[in-house]
Amino acid sequence: MALLESINSAITGIRAAKAMLDGVKAVEQKVQVAELNNKLAEILNALTDSMMDVNRLTIENMELQQKLSHKDDISTFTLNDGYLINPANPSIAYCFKCREEKGKKSVMTEHPHDIQNLIGQKYYCTTCKHTAGTPKQPKLVL
Repeated sequence: MALLESINSAITGIRAAKAMLDGVKAVEQKVQVAELNNKLAEILNALTDSMMDVNRLTIENMELQQKLSHKDDISTFTLNDGYLINPANPSIAYCFKCREEKGKKSVMTEHPHDIQNLIGQKYYCTTCKHTAGTPKQPKLVL
């Protein structure tokens, strides 16, 4: 009987040790879950900050696009000798024909000076091949 009692107490000890081990595992799991929750909270905070930055940049982009659309509003351009000029930047000629026929804002390229004199046009459109503008005549120095 003493042997049976010692086996029972060994089994009880093993059960107690297993219960303690299960408790330690449960605590470790709770610690791991808490650490994961902390990491998740940090990620969510970073995501929120990023979303706020994206929203701020989107609003800023919209404001800039609106400013640019008003700056290059083709309805404010003036017609000059077969091409359009933006009063804000008169050094760039836009094709009148592309604007009227296709609704595009095509930039015209300046002919080299020798071709200007040959064909009598200062600008040409690479999109529709329209030519326009009277070239400046060279001043004769006597």
